[in-house]
Amino acid sequence: MEQDLMAVLSILRSSLRNPPLRWEDLTQETSFDIPQPQKPDDPEKLFKPPYPHPPDPAAFVPPLTFSDKLLRSRGIKKETEAAVRLESAKSAWREKCTEIDNGFNEAAALQDSLHQEKLQKYNTAWSAWEMSRSEHHATQLQQREQFDKLRSDYKTAKAPAIEYFFREVLARSQYPESFPRNSLVHFDESNGVLIVDFELPNQSALPAIKEVKYVATRDQFQEIPLSAAWLKKTYDEVLYQIALRTLRELYSADESHVLKSVAFNGWIQSSDSAPGMDTRACILSVQAACEEFLQINLGQVDPGACFQKLNGIASANLSEPTPIQPILTVNTENTTPVEGSALAG
Repeated sequence: MEQDLMAVLSILRSSLRNPPLRWEDLTQETSFDIPQPQKPDDPEKLFKPPYPHPPDPAAFVPPLTFSDKLLRSRGIKKETEAAVRLESAKSAWREKCTEIDNGFNEAAALQDSLHQEKLQKYNTAWSAWEMSRSEHHATQLQQREQFDKLRSDYKTAKAPAIEYFFREVLARSQYPESFPRNSLVHFDESNGVLIVDFELPNQSALPAIKEVKYVATRDQFQEIPLSAAWLKKTYDEVLYQIALRTLRELYSADESHVLKSVAFNGWIQSSDSAPGMDTRACILSVQAACEEFLQINLGQVDPGACFQKLNGIASANLSEPTPIQPILTVNTENTTPVEGSALAG
């Protein structure tokens, strides 16, 4: 609560510590942070299982008895049966070797197929990543060229670049959350005048509670409101502070000294007495030349007195204001500055 009050009371003085906005602060270059796809590792080398030992012919030589040797037909029969068993064993051995070969070849083929699938996905991801990186680079290059063009146009006092830059200055100025953040700027190349239409807060945007006290007898907290007189006085001062702060932020950001003068018009948006009707009115206006304004020590001035010394005009009662004619505004039909007296006619 105290912090909210301090933020409102020091709108001008607190901003004096802030460094002015520079063109470098507006650069929007970003790094390309999409990680690069990683190429899949080569598959591990497969090792074929060893073949079983082939049948040993010596193990199939039948033992021949004396009778087998005496009766040759019996020996031949045993030898023939042994040869059949040997051939059967060799056949089984060959089938086992073929089974090992086939299993190994199938595993190798499957491994290669999976690896090729991973490579294909990697190549697709790489192409997409490379395209994204190229697009990012092209976008950054285009934005850099546009930024350099804007900055060059600003140095030569081209209105679009001037208005872009000072819109950014105002947009980045920090105010309490309850304050509106709308503003319009117009630059006249012929005389170096910047016109600012700035939406001011209503008095309701100010803190209304001074403190919260605990009442022990009632066992409850009680809000202590700020007085109406204090709110009125503070509201007037806040509006003057906003006007001076805006002039200061614009001039301090103007490195190339393109601004010869700034006209600040403060507007409020309020509900009209008619249901559903909103009114927008200018309630204060001030114009200050660059050389004149930069000589002011804003850390030491009374905001209201400084505003008057700059020949600013304001509604007699800012809390319940009546509209005033801005010192300088823009004719929206031909976008040329018009003196307040011309508006009155």
